[in-house]
Amino acid sequence: MASEEGLEQQLEELQKQLGKKQKFEDTVSSIKSLLKDFYPSASPSLRKSFYSVVCRVARILKTRYTAPGFWLAGLGLFEQAECLVSDASERII
Repeated sequence: MASEEGLEQQLEELQKQLGKKQKFEDTVSSIKSLLKDFYPSASPSLRKSFYSVVCRVARILKTRYTAPGFWLAGLGLFEQAECLVSDASERII
């Protein structure tokens, strides 16, 4: 199992990749996979990192990427997050 520190670094790297249009959908898919695998057992600190990355996806979709493929990728991530998040303060929508 990956260390939480390693996961946080991976999330930071994925967050940087979100700014590259050609990598957006693959990056969102990677985030979704990490969220599914690690969020349920994550510490509060790591959960906050996941929350920040998901919020970043939402901001990018609102401001920069308007093609349907990008929105579908984001929708899948948001639905996954909604299923996993129990704390109401972490809900985006």
